[in-house]
Amino acid sequence: STRVVGCCMWRKSGAHRSITFHFSLHPVPSPHTPVVVHRLFSTTTTTTRVEKMEVTKSNFRELLPAIQDSIAQCDFMAFDLEFTGLTLGKDVQGFLDTAEERYQIGKRSAQNFIPTQFGLATFRYDAVQQKYIAHAWNAYTFPHPFSWNDKRFTCQSSSIQFLRAHDFDFNKFVYEGVPYLDSYCEEAFTARLHEANEAKWQRYADSERARAEGSAAAEEATRPVVLKPRDEEFLAELRASIDSWLSQEKKDEKLQVKASNGWLRFIVYREIKLKYPSLYATKSLESFDTIVITEAGTPEERCALIEEAVKRSEVELEDAIGFSRVIQAMSRSGKPVVGHNLLLDLLYTHESFYKRLPENSVLFKENLLRLFPCIFDTKWIAGKDTTFLERFDSTGLGDLFTVLQQDSSSQSIELAEGHEVYNGTSRAHEAGYDAYMTGSVFIRLASQLGVSPLELAAPQTPHALVKHENKVNMYGTDLPFNITDPENKRDTSNVFHLTFAPETQAADIYSMFEDAPVQIQWVTTTQALVIVNDPARAMAIKRSVQRGTFAKTNTDQAGVTATVPPKPHIEVRTLDEWTELNQVASGAPSRSALFATQVAIAAASLATFGFALSGFFSA
Repeated sequence: STRVVGCCMWRKSGAHRSITFHFSLHPVPSPHTPVVVHRLFSTTTTTTRVEKMEVTKSNFRELLPAIQDSIAQCDFMAFDLEFTGLTLGKDVQGFLDTAEERYQIGKRSAQNFIPTQFGLATFRYDAVQQKYIAHAWNAYTFPHPFSWNDKRFTCQSSSIQFLRAHDFDFNKFVYEGVPYLDSYCEEAFTARLHEANEAKWQRYADSERARAEGSAAAEEATRPVVLKPRDEEFLAELRASIDSWLSQEKKDEKLQVKASNGWLRFIVYREIKLKYPSLYATKSLESFDTIVITEAGTPEERCALIEEAVKRSEVELEDAIGFSRVIQAMSRSGKPVVGHNLLLDLLYTHESFYKRLPENSVLFKENLLRLFPCIFDTKWIAGKDTTFLERFDSTGLGDLFTVLQQDSSSQSIELAEGHEVYNGTSRAHEAGYDAYMTGSVFIRLASQLGVSPLELAAPQTPHALVKHENKVNMYGTDLPFNITDPENKRDTSNVFHLTFAPETQAADIYSMFEDAPVQIQWVTTTQALVIVNDPARAMAIKRSVQRGTFAKTNTDQAGVTATVPPKPHIEVRTLDEWTELNQVASGAPSRSALFATQVAIAAASLATFGFALSGFFSA
């Protein structure tokens, strides 16, 4: 392979030391090789084609009105996020987790990781063309520092690898990510800006009055100031710079002076008042340690400079609020919001763009209902509506999109002009494309449930979708995160606990429930949970277990039905019965602790397949 060698040297304790870096490149010429090296190591942004639907810091102000207008006019909107991480190592999810437990796990993730992309797709039905018109945007987001707001965040290596494997541009994320502030920071900075601007105008009024009275320089001269030798040097350099600047026939409009701390800035302001009354000094908005000096001989010119400084500070704050304006527009619209497996998307959106996540899930749900009053989860609808029980082999977003797109009777969806980049091209795990797929899946699921486009556009939720409104899928469990139900209690009547010998196989368990759709969740080599997905069949099995008559029926070749008792080494109990028995024993594990063992084993297994966890959560 080709090898590039870089050497870095420095001096320590009188001796030279060096580090040598070896970069291995592909021996076969590939157009992708330099892109990989550039994206990972370059200190400048990549030069790529900017599309109308790609939102960055550079074009956000220009595109925001169009995004807001599209939100206001749409029937519904879909969104998707990509993150720097999904789970903290200590957090394990179990089938029997409560909604509160899942909230606490997700809250910790949202407080440690950040969104890297926010995808938004709006959909509006055109009755004349009899098709949906979609607008899709893919926004890079990054929490650029603003005043005291300097975000710390964590990265999960598997998530970063996952993003890189799907052509995520990390340079664009850092350099061109759209800034954002939550509501707390926005309110704090807005109040602070108002006070600062009021102070500017007050200082201006005081200064003008002093100038008119001829007392400005005299007042400053009476204030005792003790300068250290280094301050005297700074003052001498300041005077030399100002005099040189003023003596130039064709001088720059502004003179910029570096003043690294508050004391030096005071010296600059004082010197301008004492020696240069025709000049005006103000702090630079681009750099905290720079003062900008301009000629402002008349009151009108000085007033114009104050107005410019006030306007620039307002623009700077508006830029810092950034992408949060999109979330505010989504919330104001009151339109349905759609996601796929979107519990983490909601948590990250709340934490980053709305408010700090509250103490518990009850308060979180209250906030969500204020933020997005109507939410649908396509993974929950596809996996739990009885219409689709036998319809899909997988409820992953890409699989649903592919299957439903092939349905000849499905609704027609067209991407608007300037957004056609997603036409016929898969960009899975790019947030904008995933949002577009999510909205398309929602339209086609609703259509197969008998919901017409006009019903979907109506203010009232269509009858066929009411039971799915504000129910969000929770990974690895059949319990929804029900936003309108504060208690969100689990019904465990369809869950059974099995104890058996180590040699027991899955086939042995399936044979006991052969006429019922079941899922097996292994706990240990001698324990498992069985979830019966048919409510009526689950109730019949529960009654049989409680009576001690649970058995399977086999039909022989002659058509004679015989009852066969379960194998002696498999003991079946309802989950409630098993829990009560274990509560008697001292130190017995809780349901969540029991299942946490199983999930930890599963997670460790998935991790061996590279990006399995990242892909699984996004599906």
